[in-house]
Amino acid sequence: MIDLHKGDCRNILPQLNRRGIKADLLLTDPPYNISNEAGVITRRGGKFGKTTDISPKFEFDHKIEPEEWIPLASKVLKENAVAVIFLAVQQVPAVMALLKSEGFEKIYLSAWVKPNPTPQARKRKWCTGLEHFVIATRGEKYHYNWKEGHHTGYIITPAVSGKKRVHETQKPLKLMTDIVRWWSFPGDIVLDPFMGSGTSGVAAVKYRRGFIGVEEKLKHYNTAKRRIPIYLPLDFFMQDSFVQEPAKNKTLDSFQQ
Repeated sequence: MIDLHKGDCRNILPQLNRRGIKADLLLTDPPYNISNEAGVITRRGGKFGKTTDISPKFEFDHKIEPEEWIPLASKVLKENAVAVIFLAVQQVPAVMALLKSEGFEKIYLSAWVKPNPTPQARKRKWCTGLEHFVIATRGEKYHYNWKEGHHTGYIITPAVSGKKRVHETQKPLKLMTDIVRWWSFPGDIVLDPFMGSGTSGVAAVKYRRGFIGVEEKLKHYNTAKRRIPIYLPLDFFMQDSFVQEPAKNKTLDSFQQ
């Protein structure tokens, strides 16, 4: 199952809840709004020249608070579920508290280690070579695929660059597939309320999970709609359960397979 929706997840998630949709794994990378709070970077045009603001402006990193979407996403998860959320380290206490209020009792802090971090424009501190994510479990029968073998509490893989990069904050496929493989089972449903260009969906369908994705921006929604079906295992097309049908009760642009 691939079920993609264009729109604001704060509107889409209640619709999914009313349809009785329940996912096994929440895997998402919401906007942190950290890049636009870094302050002003200036450059002078000569010894006494005019000062120019050269601070990067990131349209993609807009403001949405965890309390605006986590309770809504929680209602679209099964009683025994796993939530994996990328976040800024400043957000860790608030997000952990929110997840506990939604019944997630065990919460772990993990990290993506980037061997090729973005160079520092301001040259005033070390490069940020880590991105953190929390792994939270609800219930005693949540899905952890121990048959995949031993795994550390961190994942080392390069950031996406060059022509392979189709989104400003695109996550590497290995990062997302490791999470999908270890924290869900084949046949499970993965939910991403901020799917961007759809890397979480690619990881899900590649390893035989269903996927529900939401994306507000049309450009990224269309990219995800093109990318994700390409990775479906060929034998999925031979199954009676894999059919293309129109979305039911849709109020916004949707794509289902």
